[in-house]
Amino acid sequence: PRQNATNRHHTIASMAIIAKGHHHTASSTSRSKTSLSNIRLILLLLTSFLFGIAICSALFLWQAHLTDPSLTTLHHVNHIPVNANINANDNANGISQPLPPKGGVRYHSLENQDASDSSSSSSSSILDGLKVLVTIASYDFMQLPHLEEVLDGFQDLCYAGSMVDVVVHTTVIYPVAVIDMLNDRMRCNNPSPKAGLTMTFILKPSSVRLHLVDFHRTMFYDRIDQYDLFVYTEDDIRITPTTIAAYLHE
Repeated sequence: PRQNATNRHHTIASMAIIAKGHHHTASSTSRSKTSLSNIRLILLLLTSFLFGIAICSALFLWQAHLTDPSLTTLHHVNHIPVNANINANDNANGISQPLPPKGGVRYHSLENQDASDSSSSSSSSILDGLKVLVTIASYDFMQLPHLEEVLDGFQDLCYAGSMVDVVVHTTVIYPVAVIDMLNDRMRCNNPSPKAGLTMTFILKPSSVRLHLVDFHRTMFYDRIDQYDLFVYTEDDIRITPTTIAAYLHE
């Protein structure tokens, strides 16, 4: 009996050692899986961080491309100064901010020039000599990059042969630097005497709020006999020479 008890004691001890060995193996496997999960998480976070940096860099370069003409593909052409001759008396409550002429050379994007060349070649017969009055509602600076693209569309209309007068109704005073930038950007070098481009900012009180979109009506009525076409748009809606030509054809 004593020997049997001893054998049973050794058997139980062996089983305890085996169970302890299995527990140690399971713990090692669990730690290994945890380490792999941590490595995967770190790699995922690092990849997301690098991807975010790439997106931010692309957005920054795109914004710089829109606001700085020197970053675009450029070529040198001579310029004709912009005439800002719209009077502030168009509206008794308005204050005119004409763009002053500025000397020097104009740097014009090849992309815009190609677009204007293609537009003028396809619709020159109907746009040549067309007198167009354009009014744009632009409340503040929030849409300035989009406003520049909208103005590019009307610059292309001038290159297509039209005489274009652009009036921007706004509630903020544009800094001199922004006016100089727009003055350099918005020049039409079409040699045709029937083509031209002028641009004027008319300042309205900020209290008008949504009624900023109504001021073009009085101006259109007052000049109904001076223009062939009247265009009202906003600072995020681009209108191209092709749009104008398609409208006139219809």
